[in-house]
Amino acid sequence: MNLVQRKTVLVVEDSIALRELFFRALKSPSNEVHLAENGAEAIHLIEKGLCPQVILFDLTMPTMGGAEFLLNIRKSTNAKNAKTIIISGVHGLATKAKEMGVDGFLKKPVDLNMLCEQVKKYAAD
Repeated sequence: MNLVQRKTVLVVEDSIALRELFFRALKSPSNEVHLAENGAEAIHLIEKGLCPQVILFDLTMPTMGGAEFLLNIRKSTNAKNAKTIIISGVHGLATKAKEMGVDGFLKKPVDLNMLCEQVKKYAAD
């Protein structure tokens, strides 16, 4: 029997439509996909034991935005080694991503093929 090692992916996005779109694009036998509406909800999932290999997150979200979320996960035992990918429509995203020290970034509107490729690339590391 060929067992597939599943990768845990956490999508943190305040838009319901985008969360669902990303979920459908990433859901596969090799990916276990979890969704959170904002950084605070994502931190709650991580504190409850979720250990994602890849975290995709928006910069601009209510309750806890992307920058604060990133600072929190870097302190978390369950997520400090996760690969982080910003998904945002902010101007100067490449510079912002470099300043924040994330592993990757995708500009909105997101090309779903690029989304899947980035997750596959970083989940393999």
